[in-house]
Amino acid sequence: MADVSAIGSTMIPPMVRAGYRLILTALPFILLGAVLEGLPAVVILLPTFMPVVTRLGIDVIHCSTVVVAATGIGPFLPPIGVGFFIACGIANIPAIGPPAR
Repeated sequence: MADVSAIGSTMIPPMVRAGYRLILTALPFILLGAVLEGLPAVVILLPTFMPVVTRLGIDVIHCSTVVVAATGIGPFLPPIGVGFFIACGIANIPAIGPPAR
């Protein structure tokens, strides 16, 4: 079995590694959060990510904060955008129709 830290260090250059690790962690949660609700996305992905995150040296609290933020962003993105439609309904703005000027 390959060493996870060796794989991670070859994928990302050492000087920019810290910020990009969290961004790369957030992307799958945002993409899956756009299709699923937040809790199923976390239940599906987090058991896979946590061993990798701890071996790459990312603090679990920082990773969890990024995961919560990413799953909060997901519902507002296409293709489904449930949060977008709810926000438009609350604000009495038509979600589908001609673009606003």
